[in-house]
Amino acid sequence: APGQFTPSSPELRRLCEYWVEKGVMEVRKIAEIDDDEMLSRCAGSCIPALSFPMFCAGMQEIPLIRLLEGLVFHPDKQRLIKMTLMRALGSKVVLMPKKKMAKGRRHLKVHLQELDCHLGSIGGPYICGTQFTQADIMFTTLLERVRFVGGLESLLIDMPNLAMYWKAITERKSYQVAIVDHYIPIVVRTEERIKEWKERLPELRIVLERE
Repeated sequence: APGQFTPSSPELRRLCEYWVEKGVMEVRKIAEIDDDEMLSRCAGSCIPALSFPMFCAGMQEIPLIRLLEGLVFHPDKQRLIKMTLMRALGSKVVLMPKKKMAKGRRHLKVHLQELDCHLGSIGGPYICGTQFTQADIMFTTLLERVRFVGGLESLLIDMPNLAMYWKAITERKSYQVAIVDHYIPIVVRTEERIKEWKERLPELRIVLERE
C-alpha cells in the first residue's frame, strides 16, 4: 500500500519493487558467490564477498577470549571457528576469497551501470523520482557497504548519475542520523585497518577498487 516509502502510482510502485528486488542479498555463504546467475540477478548478492575484508578487520576488535567462549556456548561451532581464524590471522586471510571478491565487483558494476542509466532517464534525485522510497533504503545500505571497504569512489568515476544520487543520499538527515552519528570508535578503527591493509597489500586494493 502507498505510504511514506512506497510510491502512490502503480507504475512507480512496480519500479520501486524492481529495484528492491535488485538489492536483495540472496547469497548467504561466500561459497555461493560462484553462482553467476544469482550475482547477475541481484546486486545485493554481490556484497558478501566484498564485505569479507570488513569482517576480517572488524574481528580484530573482538577479544579472543570472547570468541573462545563462543566456541563453548554458540550453537554454530563452524561459524565461530571461522571467526576465530579471522581474529587470529587477520590480514593473512583477507585475500583468501579474492577471486570471489573480484567476481562480485564485476557483477556489481553491471548492476550499478543499469542504475546509473535509470537515474539519468528518471531525472532523480531518487530511484523513483522525487520520492525517497524503499528502493533507496535498499541501495543506501548496499552502497554504504561498498564505500566502507573503499570501493565506491572508483565505481562512481564513470557513473555521473549514480554519483549525484549518492551525494543526495549522503546529504539527507536520515543518513547523518543512521550512519554518520553511529561511527563509534570500533567502526572507525575497523575502517582505518582496512585502509592500512590496502596499503600493505596492493592486491587487496586492486580487487576492491578495480575491475
